[in-house]
Amino acid sequence: MPEFNYSGINNSGNAVAGSIEASDIANARRILETQGVMIKSLKTRPNLTLKEWLTTKKIKEKDIFLFTKYLGVVLRAGIPILKCIDILHNQVENLRFKKKLAKVKSDVEGGLPLAEAFGKHDDIFPSIYINLLHVGEESGLLFEMVMRLTSFYEKNSALRKKVKKATIYPIVIIVIAFFITIFLLFVIVPKFEEMFASFGSTLPGITLFVLGLSRFVQNNILYIIGGIFGVITSYKYIYKKSFKFRRTIDVLTMKIPLIGPLVIKYAVASFTSNLGILLKAGLPITKAMNITVNTIDNIVINEQMSQVKEDVEGGINITDAFRKAPVMPTMVVEMINIGDQSGILEDMLTNISEFYEEEVDSLVDAVTGMIEPIFMLFLGVVIGTLVLSMFLPIFKMSQAVKME
Repeated sequence: MPEFNYSGINNSGNAVAGSIEASDIANARRILETQGVMIKSLKTRPNLTLKEWLTTKKIKEKDIFLFTKYLGVVLRAGIPILKCIDILHNQVENLRFKKKLAKVKSDVEGGLPLAEAFGKHDDIFPSIYINLLHVGEESGLLFEMVMRLTSFYEKNSALRKKVKKATIYPIVIIVIAFFITIFLLFVIVPKFEEMFASFGSTLPGITLFVLGLSRFVQNNILYIIGGIFGVITSYKYIYKKSFKFRRTIDVLTMKIPLIGPLVIKYAVASFTSNLGILLKAGLPITKAMNITVNTIDNIVINEQMSQVKEDVEGGINITDAFRKAPVMPTMVVEMINIGDQSGILEDMLTNISEFYEEEVDSLVDAVTGMIEPIFMLFLGVVIGTLVLSMFLPIFKMSQAVKME
């Protein structure tokens, strides 16, 4: 939760200053006014100095995973939770994360429940994290819940890396092919053009086309680079700001051959794994689904799973609710139905997630295996065309010399 620095005058007429936690600046103002403080200054308290902000890395999921993993290790040794946090706080190198943990430690020392202390930092600790800590704290099974969180991060991280590999790989290949082509047109082809100028004969059409393309690249290289940079920057900005644009991208992504099924299977694997973890921890199905839905990044799938959650909350059988979701494969729905009827839904969800994790593996291999020959074919066509266009005039010139 954000902190705000304030200064003002209290009911006794004395000058006061300090800091206060609140959800936003308007709420901070209301709290201070309720306490009888006449506010002179109220500003957001920076977590880091400018130097720290420039030199410190952002908190990544890997930082949370390692913290959780080591928390399980020290809890297993029988060390009290407050001492555990203190030990790990001293070992953390990331300054941003260290400051967050210092606040967690201070809140726990002040008597705040563990889950509530972590919940103040929901910008880095997701709702599944907070809820499992709460269950562990209430049930006396904190170590078990921390181990489940470790498993959650391990599985999610592994799945995300596989999907990234399949989706980023084609982009990397396209970028490499693009820069190879630009290099040939900008550096190699102009050298041939100087030689062709001394021939004094008509050049083949393909050669003239490549030379024209080369001159265009040479004359507009800065505009080309600026245009690419502008498109990427605009895309990132619009993607971040526009929900409609993000949803359109997600819809189109799901329609791409191989990539679309990969996105769906990743979502199914992640969703069933997280839901299974929460149900095994003893959370009610409605609360578990509410938490799990918030972990889904794809907007289209998120909307469908949100509708499933609302249907279950409205009293519809979980199987019937999932059956209405177009993205949910029939096999998954039937397995959920069997698990629900036999009372082993948690185990069935785990089995589903493991099956779809293997499916994700197979699809990633298929995507990367398909991209490599396409890339080689593309490079072969591009380089072959450039080489042919450059050497064709030379061949014609040599033939003309022989005929003479």
